[in-house]
Amino acid sequence: MGDSVPASNHSGSLGALGDRRRPRILVADDDTAIREVLTVALELEGYEVSAARDGMAALDVVESFAPDVIVVDMQMPIMGGRDFAEAYHSRPGPHAPIIALTGSCDPKTSAEEVGAYAFMPKPFELNDLLAIVTQIVGNHDARHPSHFKDEQ
Repeated sequence: MGDSVPASNHSGSLGALGDRRRPRILVADDDTAIREVLTVALELEGYEVSAARDGMAALDVVESFAPDVIVVDMQMPIMGGRDFAEAYHSRPGPHAPIIALTGSCDPKTSAEEVGAYAFMPKPFELNDLLAIVTQIVGNHDARHPSHFKDEQ
């Protein structure tokens, strides 16, 4: 999967995922083009997608949308990914796994600090991100915080 780093195995459950026809993905990114491309690509893969322009808007979406996976940019105005993850995890669970999109010089550390399941350094390959989302949706152990491992 290129530069992406998925987490190791965990114990847990995606909760009501089996009760829904389509898994729900929340995309939070201040770049309109990235939001639109991810929304279209994820919808073509069969996911129900909601998008937010910043972390504050994403917190509002979480209330009504109940995502199964959250893709969040770490650098956004108003509320960035780090503050979003902190606020999100302070709410009662269950919590969806987070994929951190980051332009950081140390993307692994940035993602670990927010308890992300995986990270994608920007720029990223769309197919790599889609593969991680598919892995998370198919992995009923994805609800627990990550222990990153380096891919060989």
